Amino acid sequence: LDQGLHSIGFLWEPGSKFVSIYSKERVMILFWTVMLLPLSLQTKLKRLEKFSSLGVLSIIFLVISAVIHSIIHGDVIGSGTNSSSPVEVKSLLWPKSFASMLQAFPIIIFAFSCQVNVCQIYEELKPTTPSITEDTESNVTILKLKQQLMEHITRNGIILCTSLYLLIGVFG
Repeated sequence: LDQGLHSIGFLWEPGSKFVSIYSKERVMILFWTVMLLPLSLQTKLKRLEKFSSLGVLSIIFLVISAVIHSIIHGDVIGSGTNSSSPVEVKSLLWPKSFASMLQAFPIIIFAFSCQVNVCQIYEELKPTTPSITEDTESNVTILKLKQQLMEHITRNGIILCTSLYLLIGVFG
């Protein structure tokens, strides 16, 4: 959503023909206050399901757009109209300086900060069972079903993230 606001940011650039009493900062504050603050105050992750799906779909759209753009303009690693010599893939894997390493730091921290939600996601899982009783055998069955469901969710999430990272790494 933040990228969407940045993409229309040209409307507030000096010299644009768009005249408004609203500044870019006011629109951003209004957006964050009205849309994202209520989402961040939710106690149950289940309530964020639709918004999280929208976020994942927007990332998939971004990756598909980057791949299409790269294919059309020939910007795949080591090729393209702007490169005079082929790029070694090995040189792209390691940072060239301490500053370039620091640029990746927020991405790494964000990836690790998302892991704290795993326990809450597991607790909120509701596996479908034919009948639930209060005996111990039924509780063990429910725990096994939740574990299988969590493994399925984790596996699909890792496959999706790996695929998106590979695509954006090669084409983006």
